[in-house]
Amino acid sequence: MQHLVEAVHGDAEALARTDAALHRSHTRHQARTRTEEHHSALHLIPAWYDTLSLSDLHRQNLHLREAATRLGAMPRRLLPVYRMPGGRLALDAAGTRLLPEHRRPATAQIRTILQHTLPVPAAWVAGRTRDHHIPAAWRSHALLTDLVLLPQHAGDPTRPVRFGRHRLHLDDALGLVHTEG
Repeated sequence: MQHLVEAVHGDAEALARTDAALHRSHTRHQARTRTEEHHSALHLIPAWYDTLSLSDLHRQNLHLREAATRLGAMPRRLLPVYRMPGGRLALDAAGTRLLPEHRRPATAQIRTILQHTLPVPAAWVAGRTRDHHIPAAWRSHALLTDLVLLPQHAGDPTRPVRFGRHRLHLDDALGLVHTEG
């Protein structure tokens, strides 16, 4: 039994050399790991209109919610919003915090939007449709362009939103609820 444990947890290179399929799989895994390590070392450079001084280029605040905890996780940022009866989007079910849809958000609004995002596995939002896309005016901002909307109905916020085979909704007591089916 011990030799099996050492074979699995020991030298991966030696194990990969024993079989061609294992070697290909190990090579793909190494390439994927190196790619993710490279991307994790990159820094976001703000657009020229968001850069007021050189110090803006050195601000790389990373909140714990946004950091991937392990390689392969590659989370997506989900923004729960409520669709009001008139079609407008808001951050709350009451509609008191409406989002700008036809113009670029101001800095304070961007900060508020980012504070409301939730990291979720990419597989949960892989089946997104046009309803899950951000407004066109937001696409020019580097921090907003990769957001995925969770458009809940203000009248029935517990009704799950479908992303392919995944269903998501916000619950007041439980937070983000995920089901498959």
